[in-house]
Amino acid sequence: MNERRELIIRPFEGVGPVDFGMTREQVRQAVGSIVETFYKTPESILPTDAFDAVPMHVHYRPPDVCDLVHVFPPVLLLFQGERLLNRPYAEIRAFFLEIDPDIELDGDGFTSHKFGTGIYASLADDAPQEPVEGVAVFERGYYEHETS
Repeated sequence: MNERRELIIRPFEGVGPVDFGMTREQVRQAVGSIVETFYKTPESILPTDAFDAVPMHVHYRPPDVCDLVHVFPPVLLLFQGERLLNRPYAEIRAFFLEIDPDIELDGDGFTSHKFGTGIYASLADDAPQEPVEGVAVFERGYYEHETS
């Protein structure tokens, strides 16, 4: 894993060293840090891998292949040259609205289906100057087979 903890989003392909469609073992080798597993919800079919040293969560769909990566600060997460984490939510929302006017706002962030990316900020509506807290990047078709 890059010592600077810099990851680049590749829409519908992956994030940093993780590619969608990789097996759990391939992901673990690519990330190369200690992993813990947990079930996101009681209904989850497969466990999620939590790489706290990076920090990221990797979600899987049957047959145990990566379909979503959720990245958290302090990672330097880049998309089209823009840093997405630890910047005011309002700035990131404005950036995405320029490149995808069809983002879906949901009260605690938004989803860009055009770029396979979801932005999370718990205070998005009430305090848009607060920073983005997490970014989820998903494979094409994720919402059609959402099981993680």
